[in-house]
Amino acid sequence: MSKKNYLIDRDGNPYIENESSPAGGGLDKRCDYNKEAVHAFDLDVYDCADYLDENGFELVEGSGYLMEVWEKGNTRIVLEDPIDGLYGYVHTEYIKTKK
Repeated sequence: MSKKNYLIDRDGNPYIENESSPAGGGLDKRCDYNKEAVHAFDLDVYDCADYLDENGFELVEGSGYLMEVWEKGNTRIVLEDPIDGLYGYVHTEYIKTKK
């Protein structure tokens, strides 16, 4: 049995490695905060951190130099490889929450 693919691009289309935007592994369509992840990714590193913090995300790993991992609800946002003040990659991971 094949594993279900939940990955989408910024427009909600199936994620295609090395073709889709944003680069970085795709957005898990089960996550509630993909829109916020893409918005944060489009900001510079400092504004990205401010935006996520102001919107209730918690920084759980990193410091902006190589990568940052932010979480809120069922969404983990992974931002990686900043170049010239912008992140190069982003993806979201679904966090199964207890109900």
